[in-house]
Amino acid sequence: MAFTARSGHGWSQLDVDGNLHVVGTRSREHDQYGWIQYRFLNVQQQQWNAVEDVEPDQLDLDTWPSLAVDPEKNVRVFWSEAAKIQYRFKVGGSWGSINDLVATANSNVAPVVTADVDGNVHVVWTDTRHSNDEIYYRKYDLAPKAPKNLAQTATTGQHPHLVWDANTEVDLQQYRVFRNDTQIAITVNTSYTDENWIIGQGLTLTYKVKAEDAIGQLSAYSNAVAVTGTGGSEKRLADSNNHESGLEPFALIGNFPKRSIIVFLEKVMCFSQFTISKANKSQSWWRVINVRENTECFGTLCQQDQDSISTV
Repeated sequence: MAFTARSGHGWSQLDVDGNLHVVGTRSREHDQYGWIQYRFLNVQQQQWNAVEDVEPDQLDLDTWPSLAVDPEKNVRVFWSEAAKIQYRFKVGGSWGSINDLVATANSNVAPVVTADVDGNVHVVWTDTRHSNDEIYYRKYDLAPKAPKNLAQTATTGQHPHLVWDANTEVDLQQYRVFRNDTQIAITVNTSYTDENWIIGQGLTLTYKVKAEDAIGQLSAYSNAVAVTGTGGSEKRLADSNNHESGLEPFALIGNFPKRSIIVFLEKVMCFSQFTISKANKSQSWWRVINVRENTECFGTLCQQDQDSISTV
């Protein structure tokens, strides 16, 4: 069957499931103007989908379309439009915007595109601006894919131990590990042990991982894994008006020096903020707070009457 009426300059590729993707130029009757169209053949159903306009402007001089389908079955289409190179991507079943790869008019033609196993797009085309044909190349470098199969392998009484599958991108640089959406580590390995926590009764911790490539592009989060753990000799404090479910306010009771209160928190993990106040608000008190070196992840320390804020 015909791809579409008055069509030409066709290009096709099979995806990983054997389905056929075709792109071509549709021309108007009796003139040279044309636009880019795409069609898909489902090999299992032996059925073509409806024709889709990739570049719908029928008054453009669109020619030489080329197409690549990556391992995730995303479609990448490039073409010449008035001798500049344009492209459009169909990702997750939806077309994105039309963009210029090379905007110099009257010199760039015949793009050829392919996608590698990581989904990166490679394009070559002919440039005629210097009267001699020259071949140019560009790479559309995608962010890494999200790490897969994140799992926690330790048992009760041990530190949480995370493992995940290695990414396959050739330009992969490292991984970033997150606990409850806060980054806690950067590693080149595919495993990480969180030595600040012990698995057992306590708070629920959620771990996720991102991959990072050589130019700093980050992947989406991996799958999340939840662990119930405690922070060793940690003491949790709570605001009496807005505390976590099941967490009661903690009172500092005792005889303290007249001009200071010293609180020893051996391990304080990931407070967004907390308040230190005294019973008699009419009296002033020193606003110096000493924090031991082995604490981490502080937010803001606030006096309850809000006349002083110190950030650690």
